[in-house]
This record gives sequence, structure tokens and C-alpha cells, in this order.
Amino acid sequence: MIFLFFFLVLFVAFLALFKREESSNKTKTNLIFSFFISVLITGTYQIILAPDNMNLINQKMALEAFLTGNPETKELNREGVNSLVTTLLDKEDVQAGELYIVAKQLKNTQEYKLSSKLFDKIYKNFSQDLDGDIVTEYAQVLYIEQGRKFDKRVSQLLSQALEKSPNNPLALTLKGLYELEQGNFSTTIDLWNKAVLYLNSEKEKNDLKALIETVKKRKNQ
Repeated sequence: MIFLFFFLVLFVAFLALFKREESSNKTKTNLIFSFFISVLITGTYQIILAPDNMNLINQKMALEAFLTGNPETKELNREGVNSLVTTLLDKEDVQAGELYIVAKQLKNTQEYKLSSKLFDKIYKNFSQDLDGDIVTEYAQVLYIEQGRKFDKRVSQLLSQALEKSPNNPLALTLKGLYELEQGNFSTTIDLWNKAVLYLNSEKEKNDLKALIETVKKRKNQ
């Protein structure tokens, strides 16, 4: 009913506008043009304001507030973010990019549980198309979400990531940490020495070099 009212208002408004400049031979043309432009605008608003689209708009607004707000604002918008994640997980024709953008944003705000759900969907639906960097991020999120503990799944993901991207410094570092937990000191040292070559900042390089020296001392004890 609201869209019918909106259409009638537009139709009358456009007809009145054209009537000011019309001559007798243009009456029919202006009537038809007013009708079609009103239909076009009303249809556009109907699509935008459809319940599903409005829900998605509200969910994305909640995500923006969740990501940028203070802790209080964040909690107020948590329900909307949970709803957005559920919508993406249930969407049959969801694209990898849609999932990744939100997964990455949630990861960057340390919302690892929510992020891992989206990365899991990405991996299940698009595993053959993923590069090593995304697989590494998935492994990192799972590792942190599980209390910084490695399991068989995380180890397998890291191995796959390094097959796809052998020089990914994060994958090399995490795989080295896994090998350290297994008591494989030499493997850890080799992986971390390689990771140092591909780290971007001098601080990261120096920190990892210090860890390598610590592992060497432990190995020689």
C-alpha cells in the first residue's frame, strides 16, 4: 500500500511538472512518460526497501558500528553482527569475497570465534581457489580461537598454505612454532630462518632472530 501511495504522488508530481510546458500535441506523450518514470523510481525504492535488503543494510550498519565503536557500542551491535554472520553462512550463492571481507574485519578486531565461522565457510566452498595467504589466515584464526593450541586441522592447513605459498612468513612462523611444540628444534630453526627473509619490518625480523637464538640454546642443552 505504501508503494502505491508513493507511485501516485510521483505520478501526479511529474505530470504537473510536464504540464507547465506542454502543448496540446504533447499531452499523451507526457502522460506516458510520467507513468513510466514513476514506475521506475517506485520499483527502485521497492527493491531497496524490501525486507531482506533492509535487514542486510541494518546488519552492515551494525557491523560498521561494531568495528569502529567503543566497547559499549560494540556490545550494543553484537546481535546485529551475529545476524549478519548467520545471513552470510546461510546464503546459498554467497561469494568468497563477501565472506572474506567480513571475516578479515572480525579477525582484525580479535573476534576470532565469529571470524573462524566465516573462514570455515570460505574453505569448505572455495578451497581449490584459495591462495596460501588466505589459508594461512584461516589457520591463524583457528589457532588463536582454540586458545593458541595446535591440532591436526591447524597443522594440515599450515602445510597446505605452504604448498600454495612457500614463502609466506606467517605460515612459516606458525609452522615453526608447531614443530617446536613437537620437539623438532632443527625444523623450527630452518622454518624461522626462512621466515626472517620475508618479514617486512626490522622489528619483526629482530624479534624472530632472538627466538631462533633461544631455540638454538635449548637445542644444545
